[in-house]
Amino acid sequence: MCSIPVAERNFIFDTLGSNVISRAELEDDYLAQILKENPDMAQRMAELAERERDIAGKQNIESTHKHCFDLAISARSLVESGDIKELAKTTRQGKKIFVMSALFHDIGKSEIDLELLTKDGPLTDEEYKIFKGHPQAGYEICLDNLSNPAEAAIVAEIVLRHHTHKQNKPYPAESELHRFEPETEEMIHNYSQIIAVIDAFDSLRSSRSYRQAAGREEVVDLLSADFPGQEDLINFLADNFIPENE
Repeated sequence: MCSIPVAERNFIFDTLGSNVISRAELEDDYLAQILKENPDMAQRMAELAERERDIAGKQNIESTHKHCFDLAISARSLVESGDIKELAKTTRQGKKIFVMSALFHDIGKSEIDLELLTKDGPLTDEEYKIFKGHPQAGYEICLDNLSNPAEAAIVAEIVLRHHTHKQNKPYPAESELHRFEPETEEMIHNYSQIIAVIDAFDSLRSSRSYRQAAGREEVVDLLSADFPGQEDLINFLADNFIPENE
């Protein structure tokens, strides 16, 4: 996780706004380099940050661009720890793809009305149907805006699949996914599954207008039920990213 104190980090997000590369440089040079190598994607992130400027710092509302940065920082911590077997033999290129996928996993939400994303309470069925379109939107944004076409195809597919692994109402449907040669397919499956768990973890640990952030026991129980077989990853996240007094 980021070593910058929480208060200072919130100030960075509130004041730098759409200057995503400057913010990344303060937090993590590796993320800044990814954004510099992908200027069109950096612009999309900047536009997302600018759109969310009015909700920055508001209680119980986490902006999507901040959430994306949080996941990318967590992803880098995971891959560098060597404690997760699916990441233990990750190559330099694999690490980059994994962290990029985490950073851009929710970029598709930039296509969804901000009022829906910040709604005070659970979504209606119709609103949830619209919300579930964000992985496909993210897939298309990544394909169109990432600089390296080979990286773009893999990152886009990981983004598309980051809600397909949970037990409870996964999406999109299997028929909407794309297939790759076996080695790449395994990487996409593993990376998207790990990002799915980190994504759910970050969501549970963030307060919402209709609920408080979940404590350690609740987080572990809920994630274990939704992601069976991922206990090592779930416990790693709980041990490293939840204070001991919780």
